[in-house]
Amino acid sequence: MANTSSKSSRVSFASVTTNNLGTVRKLNSVLFPIKYSEKFYQGILLPEVEDFCKLAAHSKPKISKIYLHVQVSNTDAKKFYERHGFKEVGVHADYYKKISPHDAWILEKTFS
Repeated sequence: MANTSSKSSRVSFASVTTNNLGTVRKLNSVLFPIKYSEKFYQGILLPEVEDFCKLAAHSKPKISKIYLHVQVSNTDAKKFYERHGFKEVGVHADYYKKISPHDAWILEKTFS
């Protein structure tokens, strides 16, 4: 999938490749409260994962909103997403089962 950037955002999307997998690992380790296995990282390199992403990008109707969860103790991640246009729309109680705190902020970004 080619790099694409929105005019109103500095967030860009690109295919995960063996060349940028280290960057993905680093981002995950900084932003997410869990450690992903090597199996996870090898799985995201599979062609069918990229095909699914292309399908989502070209589907009709176009994606107008995306949501994500951020553990309530991870204020740095929340600030990161807010700088990139996400807004807090709620809290999901007991979202995380194996880590504490269990609650997560629900963040939303709207695309026009």
